[in-house]
Parts: sequence; structure tokens; C-alpha cells
Amino acid sequence: MDLNTRRCLRLLSLTTVLLAHFVVGCSVAPSTLKASATSTARPSSTPIPSTFTPTPNRLYGILLTHTAQATARPTHTNTPTGTSTPIPSPTAPQIDMPGVDFNPDGNVPTSSTPIREDNLTQLVQIAQWGKGSIRRIISSPDGQTLLAVSPFGIAVYSLDDFQRPARWLPFDSPTYFDNMLVSTDGTLVRLQWPQPYPSEKIETRVFNMATGSFQPEDKKTEWVLSQSDQIGGYSGLTIISPDSKLRFEGQPRFLDKTYTIEISEEFVYDHQTGEQLFRLKAESLYVNFEDTYKPDGCDLYPFSPCGNVYIPNVMSPYRAAFSDTGRVLAVLYRAPNLWNSNQFSLLRIYSAQDGSVIDIFGSFKEPVEDFAFQPGSDRLLIAFVSGSIQTWDLAAHKLLHQTWDFRPSVTTFAFSSDGRYLIVQYPDFVEVLHTRDGAIAGRYEASAFALSPQENLLALGNEQGGIQVENLDQQKTISRMVGHTAVIYALAFSPDGQILTSSSEDCFIRSWDVHTGTFQHFFEKAEVDVVNEGYSMSRIFVYYMKFVPGSDQLVGFGSWGTAASWNIHSGAKEYTVISKPLEFYNGIQTISPHFPQSFWVVPEESRFYINEVSYDLESGEFIGGYTPPEDLPKGCGPEGPQSVDGKIRFTLGYGELEGQICVLGAADQRLLYRIPVLSQQNDGVIYIRQIFLSPDGTRLYVVSRDNPIFVYQIQP
Repeated sequence: MDLNTRRCLRLLSLTTVLLAHFVVGCSVAPSTLKASATSTARPSSTPIPSTFTPTPNRLYGILLTHTAQATARPTHTNTPTGTSTPIPSPTAPQIDMPGVDFNPDGNVPTSSTPIREDNLTQLVQIAQWGKGSIRRIISSPDGQTLLAVSPFGIAVYSLDDFQRPARWLPFDSPTYFDNMLVSTDGTLVRLQWPQPYPSEKIETRVFNMATGSFQPEDKKTEWVLSQSDQIGGYSGLTIISPDSKLRFEGQPRFLDKTYTIEISEEFVYDHQTGEQLFRLKAESLYVNFEDTYKPDGCDLYPFSPCGNVYIPNVMSPYRAAFSDTGRVLAVLYRAPNLWNSNQFSLLRIYSAQDGSVIDIFGSFKEPVEDFAFQPGSDRLLIAFVSGSIQTWDLAAHKLLHQTWDFRPSVTTFAFSSDGRYLIVQYPDFVEVLHTRDGAIAGRYEASAFALSPQENLLALGNEQGGIQVENLDQQKTISRMVGHTAVIYALAFSPDGQILTSSSEDCFIRSWDVHTGTFQHFFEKAEVDVVNEGYSMSRIFVYYMKFVPGSDQLVGFGSWGTAASWNIHSGAKEYTVISKPLEFYNGIQTISPHFPQSFWVVPEESRFYINEVSYDLESGEFIGGYTPPEDLPKGCGPEGPQSVDGKIRFTLGYGELEGQICVLGAADQRLLYRIPVLSQQNDGVIYIRQIFLSPDGTRLYVVSRDNPIFVYQIQP
């Protein structure tokens, strides 16, 4: 998968969905039933010191809702990306290194040797922090263990002692899959995924849990065919109870010939006679416009050329299963025409006798990824998108066990000023890790964070508008800021670490004293006429802020690709740079106005970039376009972190080098070495998202799309 294709893959999927809506006529949306949670037990976390706890709020998924929007939020890369035509280059030598198992104790070797060109061949992988994102869970045929599977391995839990640490079986290479089977003797796992359309072939890999390795598939192997192994869609879903007495059928259906209003119909039949016994007693669920879209600015909600975008998306059965006892039917609902439907999924539990609703698990705040019944019982195992796993006794409505060994995808991360802590941002929470071993030092509800450049202080903002500043060394809260009334979008420390600025969906930017939490002043509003028609004026939301070192300037970037500059002390606005709508977005023609999304400040050049266009940092005046290096090797990205001596640069590989890191000479762009991180099994579906060097240059951190952080250093 080439670099540009990878960048637009997610948006292309969403655009395809929207185009499908625009084909049909516009209509008024029907009244809808909002998905809600009746079982609200939260995932437990790795123990955290009692003096280092978050505010007593739920871990809400604010960033998760942002990434679901058609007009995506800005992505901030550490350098502008170019569109040069790479030149062919000789194949550089590959640095071969053994992989390492996930280390639950976090014991990793230390090294004080900076990574340099002359010691690259001594680079080794010392750790993998994280197991990846859960794809499926399933109980072993004997009901003794639970298998939780990610693209990176299998965690095996004892259902008799769920608190016992899971046995981790890593894969030799990441494997993206959408379904799995277990052999009847419980020793083999079969991962399955379809080939790209129009092919109907199913690809498979068989993993032997006894040897901890993949092996050729034996056609004689017998597999447990769980009813929940089937996946529903527009064509509906049909499953049969274990005793073959009952049959469940569910599918979406349009109510009228205008093809605008959908409902989900679900029935249970006598499988032997075909007689319809009952219809499930629950209304259709919908994903509404306000669930997938947030306002793009303070005074103007997202707009569209057609009203169909406001029509709710019906949720229909995605997976379903009867318990072995035949008393319970579980149905996992998703909206089949949403590209990110797992972010809006919840689980209903029905009585298999009359179709009444017994319970609901999950919500749009805490979506369900997968579920399974424990054989021979009505015990339910649930995996959430957040990475938590819960076991429920449905008869007693009692939570029996829970764990949180997996994580959702990493949004970004950053190092503390002294390099002792790594701050990892997930869609709805932040984790603080010790860089010495990857151990968790804290976990917080957070929609945004910032690190002080002077002290080990971490500022956190949440969905309710609350802000707190944590002293990472002392493990305590030193100040709280009260004033915002909506989600915090961005935080920024001043270079001296004394001032904190915050922006929020409440349309205000505020300045605070870091150590006392005292409010100082507001910043002047920045407005934009979105489509330059005179009726679309709106204040912008600010999603990114940065103080300019050595000046009295704060710059920010927000709604509709708009940049602005303010005076730190007075809050007065100095200039606004307004971007024009894009006719094409990532190689495809837009169906509604899109705007530039990438922004980065380069103080040493006294300029900032919006996408690939540069502006003067002091005045906001246009300068020109970004020109990438002309001699860039084929398959290597143009930018990335440099070694502390400034002689080599680490960049992302793409195309034939997908899943690898290019090590380039910083002066001449010569490809020196290739570091293989991910061997691709599924055409680049799993890829490297970010590369970072530790502040002292001794460790290389690589973040994959599906969560794990790979850590490299010079062999001690």
C-alpha cells in the first residue's frame, strides 16, 4: 500500500458511505431510539498509586467521536509531508534482529549509548509494550479458558481464575483478521480474512497454541463452528441454536419505496417446522447525525449538499449466538453502512423463550467489539473496543470478572522533558508510562494533554471541560482549572512552564497560572466565512496550540483549516490565515467542502505550514509551498526524527518498504539501512503510524496502527 493510498483509505471508506446516501432522495429523519447502556461496569485498570488517581468521572470517548466525522480533525505531523517523485535507490542492507515476547514484568535492559550511524548494526528490539487491539474473543471448547486475540497474538485466560495473569502467545508476524475458529481439541486457532473484492476467497493462517507458532493447515482438522462466527451485513444474519431447535434471522429493511427509512427486523423460528415463534421485542436502534458528527465551529454546524446525510443509520445484527442452555440469545448490533461501525456497537440480551430484552451491554460511549458464551452455561464474555474484557452471570446480572490488558489504537504520544515518562493518548484516556520499563504510572480520563517543557508536569483536559495539572514525580494533582463548560480540544504550556492555555468546544481560549490554577484572561475570537458567501461566518474551534519560543506569540489551528496568532499577555488576535476549500481531498473529488488538516510550526525557520503551504510566522503572510528533498530514496518518507548527532534520520517506509523504517543520511538522503518492524500479511492493513526517538537519542519507539509500541536500542 503506497503512502497516499494509506492516508486516504479511511476517508475514502466514509466518502463511499456518504455517496450512497446522496443517491437517494432527501427526506426528513424519523424519530429514533438512542442507544444507551443499562450495564455500566467499567473496565478495571492496572493498579495505580492511590495518590495518583484521575477525577471520578467515566472515561468518555471524545476523540473517538472526532475521528468518526466526515470532515476529519487536524492531524499534526512533526514536519510537512511532500509529494515528490522518489528516485530509485540501491537496496540498503536490512538490520536483522530477533523479536521479543511481550514482557509482563516490564524488565528491559538499559543503555546509555545514543543511536548513531556507526552502531546501527547493534540495534536490537528490547520490548513490545502492548498486546494490540482486540479483534475476537472465544471460549475454548471445554469452557476452561478464554482466548482474546489481536493481530499480534493470543491472550489465554483461565475462566476458573480470571485474575491470574494471562498467558501471552505472540505471533511471529502481525495478522489482521475478521474471524477465527478453534479446533475441537482446543489446541489450534484458525484466523480468517477475505481477499479484497471482487474475490470471494478466504485467506487463513493456523496457529498452534502448544508450539506458539503458525503451521500449515491440515484439512482433516475439525473446528468448533460457533454460531457467532458468522458476520451479518446488508444481507442479514441467520443463526441456529446449539440444539438445532431455534433459528434467529435478522436484517435491515426499508419501510417505503423512497429508500430513506430503515428498520431492523429480527425473528425467532422453530427450525424444524419453519414456524415463526415471535419477533424480538425491542425497537430498532439508530446511529444519528449528532452521534457521528460534531460541530465544526462555534456558530456553524457541519453542512452538506443534501439532507440525506441527516437520516439515521439503522443498527442491525452483526453477530448473534444462543447460549448452550438455549435460554438466552445475544445479538451484537452495528450500522452496516458505517465504515467505523465498531465504534457504535452494543449488545442486547434477549430471552429465547419470548424475545423480551433481558439486558443491554455497552453504548456509544463504551462500544462492544465482540462477545462469546461460556460453553454449557449462560455466562457471557464481553470484549469492549476500549480493550477491557468482562465476564457476566446473566441470571444474577452480576459482574464476575474484568481485566484491561488490551488497548484501543494509539492517537499520539510524547516524552516528558527529562525523558523519564512516556505519555500515550488513546481515543478517550491517557496513560503515563515509565520509559525505563513501560510500567503504567497513571491513567486518566482525557481528551487532550500537554507536557511542561521545564518540569515533569502533565496537563489534562476532559470532555466535561475540566483541567488538572499533575506532578508526575510527586504523583499528585497540583492545580485544577474551572471555567470551561465543554470538551477540551487543546492545551499548551508556555516555554517557561508558567502559563497554560486551553481551548474548548465552548468557544473560548483561556490562559491560566499553571501552579495556582488562577484564570488570567481570554483570547480574542477568530472568525471565518467558511464558504465565502457572506452567510457562513463562525468562530473557529482551536484544535492545536503552540507558544513560539523567544516571543510573545501563541499560534493555533482549527476549524476549516484556519490558523491564528495571539499576543500571550493580552490575548489580542494578531492575524488570521483562512484556507480555501479543497476541490480534491487525498486524490478524490469532494462531495462537500473539505479543508486543509495538517499544521506545523517551524520556529527556527520563522514559518508555519498548513498542509504543504508555508506562511510567515510573525505576520501570517504567504511564503510558498513545501519542497521535499529531490534525492529521496524510493519507498522512503521525507521526514522523521534525527539522531542526536544530526547525521541520520528515521522515516516511514511505504510501497515495497511498507512496515519498515528507512535510515537515511541526514545530509544526502542516502538510504543506509532498513529496519523491518512489521512483516505484512494483509496488504499493509497493519502499518507503522509514528516513529519517535527518546530525548537523549538512546531509544527508538515505533507505534503501530493497532496499538503496540516497539522499543529499540543499541545492544547493551
